[in-house]
Amino acid sequence: MTDPSPTPDSGTRPLVLSPFPGVRYDPERVSDLAAVTSPPYDVLDPGSVAALTAEEPHNIVRVVLPRPAGPADWTSDHRSPGEGDHSVGRDDSSRTAGSSGEAGPAVLSDTDHYRRAADLLNRWRAEGILRADTEAALYVYEQRVPESGEPGSRPFVLRGMFGAVELREPEERVILPHEDVMPGPVADRLALMSACEANLEPILLVYDGGGPASDLVEVTVRGEPLVHARTADGVDHLLWRITDVDALSTIAADLAPRQALIADGHHRYATYLKLQRQMRATGAGPGPWDSGLALLVDQRAHPLQLTAIHRTVAGITLEDLVTRAGAEFTVESFDDADRAHDALAAAHGRRNAFVVTDGLRWELLSVPTETTTGRFRLDTEVLHERLFGGTLGLAEEHIGYAHSERAAVEHARDSNGVAVLLNPVDVSTVQAVAREGGRMPRKSTSFGPKPRTGFVMRMFDQH
Repeated sequence: MTDPSPTPDSGTRPLVLSPFPGVRYDPERVSDLAAVTSPPYDVLDPGSVAALTAEEPHNIVRVVLPRPAGPADWTSDHRSPGEGDHSVGRDDSSRTAGSSGEAGPAVLSDTDHYRRAADLLNRWRAEGILRADTEAALYVYEQRVPESGEPGSRPFVLRGMFGAVELREPEERVILPHEDVMPGPVADRLALMSACEANLEPILLVYDGGGPASDLVEVTVRGEPLVHARTADGVDHLLWRITDVDALSTIAADLAPRQALIADGHHRYATYLKLQRQMRATGAGPGPWDSGLALLVDQRAHPLQLTAIHRTVAGITLEDLVTRAGAEFTVESFDDADRAHDALAAAHGRRNAFVVTDGLRWELLSVPTETTTGRFRLDTEVLHERLFGGTLGLAEEHIGYAHSERAAVEHARDSNGVAVLLNPVDVSTVQAVAREGGRMPRKSTSFGPKPRTGFVMRMFDQH
């Protein structure tokens, strides 16, 4: 495929993915790594968290998602203001923003749970549940996803390298964001990262490879893995280690002139940068805060999948929404989901469009596609500006997010509201936004699959 990010300007600092001594679960103390690892925290719902913590007292989610009531209580709603929607429903993160634009006291009024998370992490290390590797390495991670049984499903392989990526400001055009962030999730992750003095979850970066670094990754996976775990969904997770000095030098030289796009983890990357600025403001010299844990994927060799993130709005009827939107949008009605999906797909690239449904009826809302700075406007831009912000006057806290159509429609039914279904964004569109230094509305894209949390972590005292 084409390069997911533009060529760096001459004179910019290099892209650096450094080896580090990873902290991992000791297989002699933990027999089933699938039971102690977790999906990314921002896609978990309360039921998933309860299941993860019920089956294994050392599941990493106890640290990654600390509850204000204490890490031992995992049976009720755990909603910590995080980087996502925790499945579906109203996103709590936006209500934490104060008038200054910084996170308000709703996020950090009680920081004891972050300290308890750090204490728990340190206890696991002291007990030998978690152990640091004795030498620095880049870690090759592979995720083998089987066919799901759904139409069009096929096996899929995610493969990349875990490392400590040196931080770059967006204007340096080395590590490129493409989505906006909210202050609440950044404040939450910053409090946890500062308390634990660790990067517990990676960001996901993609770059256009095909060079020696990619060749070494392919050679590495022919060997015996350090770790091989199969999760309940049938996905295999494997981990290898690259420690050879010559191999690491080859990788460094190959990556140096390249550019990476943030595929997932915008809030975590913003947290990395904020921690770095805070440490520099104290007069601290170079340290572990100058890098952050990342999984770097060659988008040419192992392209990620890009799917839509749908929206939900509670407490509004489909009839009311369509009536109010009719003055600005063309409305087409459908009596079954398949025809609505076909119409939505047909509109892609020609009109800004989205399907609104209560699970019983489907309405396609569309407007002629506008252009901005040489590219077509995103469906999410039009949705948030013209429908949510304009026609409906909705504040961010009244908008929910769902990573599957089924979850969005179920939430609409349960909340007497509506689901807004979107086409996925093209990778080329993400490229265009990144090239111009722009930002998409938050939750415009979902790159995947995402790495599972807990296979390798980066502790600041191992810097």
